[in-house]
Amino acid sequence: MRVLVLKNAKNLACGVLLSIACLGIAVTGFAEAKAFELQSVLKGNYAHTMRNEFFIREANLCNIPNSENGWGEITAREESGFDGSVIRSWLIGDIEQTGNNFTLNVKRQVIQKLDSSSKVYMHKVEDVNYKINLYHRMENGFKAEWNQRGQRPCVDVDGEYITALDHTVMSSEAAMYVLDRFMNRTATNRTKLQGAAMMATGAQLSEVHIIKLVEQHPDHIVTRGTYRVNAAGNIYEYDVVTDNWIPMAQ
Repeated sequence: MRVLVLKNAKNLACGVLLSIACLGIAVTGFAEAKAFELQSVLKGNYAHTMRNEFFIREANLCNIPNSENGWGEITAREESGFDGSVIRSWLIGDIEQTGNNFTLNVKRQVIQKLDSSSKVYMHKVEDVNYKINLYHRMENGFKAEWNQRGQRPCVDVDGEYITALDHTVMSSEAAMYVLDRFMNRTATNRTKLQGAAMMATGAQLSEVHIIKLVEQHPDHIVTRGTYRVNAAGNIYEYDVVTDNWIPMAQ
């Protein structure tokens, strides 16, 4: 009888220890999952829940904590039901993270107007400075809200956005912003921008964009450099001698 009691007590002790160990593993796993989750917050392609054939809002966000590579954009497309004309907008900038709070600091605003035949008759790029608050939804999206302390965006971007793609894509407009931002960080690269224009090739929306820095003359165009920008914010320069893409120091 004495042996049986000791055996049961031993089993009970083992059971308690196993429970504690399992709980510790679960807590550690949960903490790691939460940490991983926070690293990937606001990193992907999102669609506005109220989109339709005349009203489309999308967001491409690449939040990279403690990195200068992060960027974000909210794009808009509005078609007139009256004459079929279209206004397209890109609100592009940097994602600022303070704890679990996020803000899209819009630094560049691009407005494009097309007539009913899809011919572009206005394309305006301007530097701006306003903020859009991004409230992350733990399930699969976020809420955008205009920050009252800044200048109101040219388009209404407020509302709920849900995950459309689980990976990040970027517009060519955003790729040019990311390249321009990088080039302006150093004096050497900044001088390459003087008197030059950026020309994007390929699809308007992609994971990788090829951008040429060109110098325009009356009768010809000189290419100063060719760059590849990916959705992670990494930049590569094409080396004509080795025929390779060389990563540029971030």
